[in-house]
Amino acid sequence: MEIINGINVIPDGVAVALGTFDGIHIGHKKLIENVVNYAKNNGCKSCVYTFDMIPSGAMRIVNNSCRNEILEKIGVDYLYVQHFDPKFKNMTAEDFMSRFLLNAKYISVGFNFRFGS
Repeated sequence: MEIINGINVIPDGVAVALGTFDGIHIGHKKLIENVVNYAKNNGCKSCVYTFDMIPSGAMRIVNNSCRNEILEKIGVDYLYVQHFDPKFKNMTAEDFMSRFLLNAKYISVGFNFRFGS
């Protein structure tokens, strides 16, 4: 699994799971497995897009190293770790999509994910 830190745009044509992924519980795992399976079935790479901190400021259930190991075992190709700061927090949904996800082939999010501020 290649780890990309948040200064680059995600690679073109990937299947992306978006979320905080503070712990890889059964819902997170299912969402990520769906993206990995979509990528395998459609000839593209899978990507998990997450943040270097939890936007709410809460504690992570698992540390980043453990999270990364779990994601690698699931079969994720890319892990994109976005730096979360006030500038990023206040980005509009349109800016977020055009800057980071414009060329994604498939996007999957959990029920409580929000695009932009």
